Amino acid sequence: MLCRKCARGLYSGGHFFGILDEGRLFFKTDAQSQMDDTARGMGPFTHASKGKVMTMACHEAPPEVLEQPQELVGWARKAIGIAAGFKKPANRAERDCDSVKSGQPVHPVNPARE
Repeated sequence: MLCRKCARGLYSGGHFFGILDEGRLFFKTDAQSQMDDTARGMGPFTHASKGKVMTMACHEAPPEVLEQPQELVGWARKAIGIAAGFKKPANRAERDCDSVKSGQPVHPVNPARE
């Protein structure tokens, strides 16, 4: 799936925690939740940038989660917590390092956050 202009970012308290695109919901992930989501068969959000396909640290929420409001709220809260733990890079060079080719995490893993 590629990002289109219709994609919308989800924010809480100034923290980017998810994406809604073409009826699909993606939540911010860390190393552990990426592995959990991948094991469930849920893929990452990707978009085209400067002729390359980029992968974001957001994975699609499973359809069964979308049908259970309490579980959906739990997933959103977890994503908000993950988003609050990410430090935004201060300069362009650091931001460029956070944008990687498809299939790799966008943010480096910090064991202190897990």
